[in-house]
Amino acid sequence: MATVRPALRAWKAHSDQKRERSRFFRLPPHGRTDRMRENMRILHYDCRAGVSGDMNLGAMAALGVPLAAMQAELELLGLPPDSLRLEAKEAMRGGVAGTEITVHAPCSPCENGHGHRSWADIREMIRRSELSHRVKEDALAVFGRLAEAEAGVHGRAADEVEFHEVGSLDSIADIVGAAFCWEWLGVDAITCSEIELGGGTVHCAHGTLSVPAPATVRLARGMLVSLGGTDHEAATPTGVALMAAKARQERARGRLIASGTGLGHRDSRAMPNALRVCLLETETRRADRSDAVLLEANLDDMSPEHLAYAVDKLFEAGASDAWQEAIVMKKGRLAACLRALCPPEREEAVRDCIFRHTSTLGLRMVACRKYELPRRSKTVEAGGRNFRIKLGGTDGSRSKIEFDDLRRAADETGSPLQEILERVLPEAKGGDLPGCPLNSGGDGD
Repeated sequence: MATVRPALRAWKAHSDQKRERSRFFRLPPHGRTDRMRENMRILHYDCRAGVSGDMNLGAMAALGVPLAAMQAELELLGLPPDSLRLEAKEAMRGGVAGTEITVHAPCSPCENGHGHRSWADIREMIRRSELSHRVKEDALAVFGRLAEAEAGVHGRAADEVEFHEVGSLDSIADIVGAAFCWEWLGVDAITCSEIELGGGTVHCAHGTLSVPAPATVRLARGMLVSLGGTDHEAATPTGVALMAAKARQERARGRLIASGTGLGHRDSRAMPNALRVCLLETETRRADRSDAVLLEANLDDMSPEHLAYAVDKLFEAGASDAWQEAIVMKKGRLAACLRALCPPEREEAVRDCIFRHTSTLGLRMVACRKYELPRRSKTVEAGGRNFRIKLGGTDGSRSKIEFDDLRRAADETGSPLQEILERVLPEAKGGDLPGCPLNSGGDGD
């Protein structure tokens, strides 16, 4: 792993790549002090011919994400050398040109002695990797949805689910690669059209199944879909999980700044096996409003350790935020109020998670709305180390240095935290950042 991080840093610092990215997306050149862009960047997926993990990677490459960057990011997972290799080529499907990506992943047994990986194995691999915080969060969110769907199909707890096709190295590459591409493109929101699921049958580890596969059906619950548009599996579990975990099915409007087409490996006569994505920018001068559900329960018989574990599980179940508050219940008993905020479509999963991982016999639900200011992050270099800066607000007036990066630098160098902060501040203020004070952000800010 020690040889991977310097290689990635060297790639990211390559001036030709910086100029290419800046020119493609018309970003401000490095060194300018423009305030945070007032435009929100939306990535829209046209899934009317289906969606899969490899089609998505092809679309991301067509949008301009360099294949070398994807490859370098996958190496941060800490897998054995040559476990994953990406190959891209231009091809045609039904008269439509696009990019086809193939993931070369030699079949090799996992640490548990066979070719399957459990959700617990995958979660631990991602958490202990050197991926950025945002990439980890997005990848875990997608895999969490898959684990939940597979658990429902097989009647097992999510942590006990062993992924077959989904848990193989190529699907891990599809999901982690997608999370990285979203970060690289600076995506603020993801939308998608209705999803064509396909028809016919599909062969998998459990035999021949009708399309859509059981896991795909569970993942697509609540989403607008179409069936039978083609005689093959148009939408894979991985592809639908990407949309279910991160996309909203709604109309996307904005200025079109880029588009790309990713191709699947099957050539269908019914419709081109192609996924088109569009990158849009839209002015966002006010907070984004969305519907939400607040679930809460009072608990006076759980240890702090168990409550902290329950909060972690709530995030995996799809909660946007989860926390606990100290309260005093009847008879003067000290207790905690566990609260979770989630999108309406995740209410059932978060509710079940609370009942499963806490001692409560009931909970309260409040329908509400939440407002979010646009946000983004960027990276600055100071003392040979990279530090992430979080920017928020319609004018970028709120800025924080990622505390995890400050703490890591202090631990590795033995320097006081304040000294590291003072070294980073001049570099941060001199880049493409707002002219306002910068603070160190806490975990998950």
